[in-house]
Amino acid sequence: MEVGCVRSPRQQHLRKQVAALRQSRQCAIIPAGVASDGAVLSGNGFEGDVEQIRVVGKANCVSPDVRLEESEGYMKAAEVLHHFQQIGSWVNWNNSCDRFLHGDPQTEVAGIATGWIPTNEAIKSAHAKGLNLFVTHEDAFARRYEGTRSGDEMIQQKKRLLDECAMVVVRCHDTWDRMPEYGIPDAWAAYLGFETEDRPVESFYKVCRVPSLSLAETARAVLEKVRPLGQDTVLLLGDESRKVNRLAVGTGAITHLPTMRDLDADAILATDDGMNSWDGALWALDLGVPILVVNHATAEKPGMQAMVGHLSRQFPGVPAEYVDVALPFRSVH
Repeated sequence: MEVGCVRSPRQQHLRKQVAALRQSRQCAIIPAGVASDGAVLSGNGFEGDVEQIRVVGKANCVSPDVRLEESEGYMKAAEVLHHFQQIGSWVNWNNSCDRFLHGDPQTEVAGIATGWIPTNEAIKSAHAKGLNLFVTHEDAFARRYEGTRSGDEMIQQKKRLLDECAMVVVRCHDTWDRMPEYGIPDAWAAYLGFETEDRPVESFYKVCRVPSLSLAETARAVLEKVRPLGQDTVLLLGDESRKVNRLAVGTGAITHLPTMRDLDADAILATDDGMNSWDGALWALDLGVPILVVNHATAEKPGMQAMVGHLSRQFPGVPAEYVDVALPFRSVH
């Protein structure tokens, strides 16, 4: 299947600028490295990625209508991971999945995409927006299926697409799972719109103070919030008429039900990947603990959306944009 990238308007514009500079013979186009397809950029010739060239020569060598964006002052992709390492004091950096998954960390960053997971469509979308660093919360590759024919095909296909798009991918999982305010737990709880209690940085869970709604009313309030995230249903287990004042809220694959109940919660908002439906349901029904369930992606999208504001303040002048993904699953009634 064809998976190549379509060049963004910004890249097409820069290519025209390069062509004009080559014709002018007043500036030299020299390499900033090696193109993603392995072609060396040299002399006044141009092969490969326009993002990776530099222009040298007289200050006035570019005509007013042909100005190539200077690489001077561009930040490297490595600076973003370094920033996460600086703020993530709660992360064991000797055993963390927060690392580069694809591409050269020394790549100059034209723009940052944040997203829950880099599907092929998300990669193409980021590329079309002129963004060449993808900060993902989850892994870029389906490692669980590695070693199978289809799994290996998927991984190689994605790597080819990333190379074609000159896209660097860095994972920010352990840092963002506990990041105050902008991170996954706090952003998710804030997105729900209830009043919340402070969260210790070592905790993955928040407590929302619900204004004495029934379990069914609480589920409907959550559903209205998650519809814009692509979720069209909220699962419910327990007495729908039971009053909820304290809702323990978790995210990702770490909604450990006993720990959440210990927060003196009336009900739990868990995720599908964070609990097993068989033993979790048995535990909840036998103890009489009401549970609401949303999709893993749903609970973590707000945190990746909030990351845009954080990175924009940390790296002013570098475009940053959230790129959505076609999850969660839709229900059919």
